[in-house]
Amino acid sequence: VYKRQLRDRGGCDLHELVIEDLEGCLELLLELRSYAGPVAVEWPEGRTMRVSSVAAGNMKLRVAQDRDWFSVDGTVALDEEQVLEMRFLLDRLDKAQGRFVPLGDGRFVALTRQLQAQLQRLASVSEPHKAGRRVHALGAPALDAVLEGAGDVKVDSAWKKHVARIQAAAGWTPALPATLQAELRDYQVEGFVWLSRLARWGAGACLADDMGLGKTVQAIAVMLDRAVEGPCLVIAPTSVCPNWEAEIARFAPTLRTHRLPVTGDRVALVAGLGAHDVLVCSYGLLHQTEGALTGRHWQMVVLDEAQAIKNAETRRAQAVQELRAEFRLALTGTPVENYLDELWSLFSFVNPGVLGSREGFQKRFARPIERDKDPHARQALRALVRPFLLRRTKATVLSELPPRTEQTLNVEMTEPERAFYEALRQLSLIHISEPTRQAE
Repeated sequence: VYKRQLRDRGGCDLHELVIEDLEGCLELLLELRSYAGPVAVEWPEGRTMRVSSVAAGNMKLRVAQDRDWFSVDGTVALDEEQVLEMRFLLDRLDKAQGRFVPLGDGRFVALTRQLQAQLQRLASVSEPHKAGRRVHALGAPALDAVLEGAGDVKVDSAWKKHVARIQAAAGWTPALPATLQAELRDYQVEGFVWLSRLARWGAGACLADDMGLGKTVQAIAVMLDRAVEGPCLVIAPTSVCPNWEAEIARFAPTLRTHRLPVTGDRVALVAGLGAHDVLVCSYGLLHQTEGALTGRHWQMVVLDEAQAIKNAETRRAQAVQELRAEFRLALTGTPVENYLDELWSLFSFVNPGVLGSREGFQKRFARPIERDKDPHARQALRALVRPFLLRRTKATVLSELPPRTEQTLNVEMTEPERAFYEALRQLSLIHISEPTRQAE
C-alpha cells in the first residue's frame, strides 16, 4: 500500500489518499507535477519514488549495416542532463508496471503509449546482439514501421539503398510470360505479381492459398521467368511428382522437365542441368542426393506440401536449408498446423534468419503467444512474416471461381465384371449375417 498525505503549509490535513497499487501511485506522482497549489508528500519510511516522463520524440535511433543484418541502437533523453541507452530500457520492458519502466533505486520512466508501443515492437522484431540489437535485412519492412515517428533517426547509406530496393520491387508490375499456356484468374495474376516482386527483391515467399486455388500454376508462371537464367528445382511428395511433370508440360511446354530417378546416375543428371531445365525430386530422394542438390546453385527452388518440413529436427528440414537458390518458394495450405515452431522451420527455408535463431524465436514469439496470448508478440510476428506470406481462401475469391458442375455417367459392366461384383455382394451378405447367428 502506498500512502500519500497532502497537507497545507500550516500543517492542517487537507486530504489523504491511499493507493493500493504501484501503477496508480506513479500516475498520481505525474498528476501532482501539474498541481498548482502547495503540496507536501509524506513517504513510507525507507521508500521514495521518482518518475520521469518521456515521449517518442525523446528517442534517437541509429541504424547501420552489419553483414546480412542491420544493427539498431540509440538513446532516450529523460531531461537535458540524463540520457538512457535504448537497450537499457528494452531490457526492462518486461518488468514495467503498465507504462512505467523501473530503473532501480525507486526511479521510474513514464512512457507515452506511443513510445511504449514502439519500444515493444522494436524489442519483438529485433534480437539482442553484442551490446545492442539487430534486425535481419529481410525484416526491414517491420523495422521501417518502428522508425516512423521515432524522433531523431539516423541511418547509413546501406539502409537507404536497401529500403529503396524494396520500394522499387514493390512498385514493379511484371508481365505474364508469353509462353505460359494458361488463362490465370485475377487472384492468380495477383499471386504471380506478388511472387515476382519478392523474387526481384531477393526474398523468399510462402504461398498458402487454399487447396484447389492453383498454387502450382502460379509457381510455374514465375518459374518460366526464372528458368531462363538457370535450372529450377521442385521438391514434392512422391505421389505429387507426376502431377508436377504433367502441369509443367501443360502450362509451360518450353521448359524441360526431368524426374530424379530412383536408380541411375543422379549426380550426373543434376550436374548437367542448365537454363530452361526443371528437376522434380521427391522428399525421399532428397536425402539420397543431398550432396549433389546442395552443391549447385538454383534459380528457383519450390517446396510443395511444405508442411513436410514443419519439424526442424528432421533430416529433410535440415537438408532444404542448405539448398542455394535465387528464389525460394514454399507452397502449403497449412503453414502452421499445431505449434508456432512449425512456422520457424518453414521460414528457415523461405527466408533464413528473418525470425532469428530457433531459441530466440521461442523466447520472443512462441512462448509469449502460445502460453501468455501476448498481443504485442503476435503483432510483431505478424509484421515480420506478412510481407512473405500470402493466403487466400475459397471464400475470399468465390466470385472468380467457376460454378460447380455436376455430371452423371452410367457405366455398363461387362458380364465378367457383373459376375465378380455379384460374388463380392453375396460374400459381404454372408459376413454381415454371421454375427447375428452367433448372437442367437
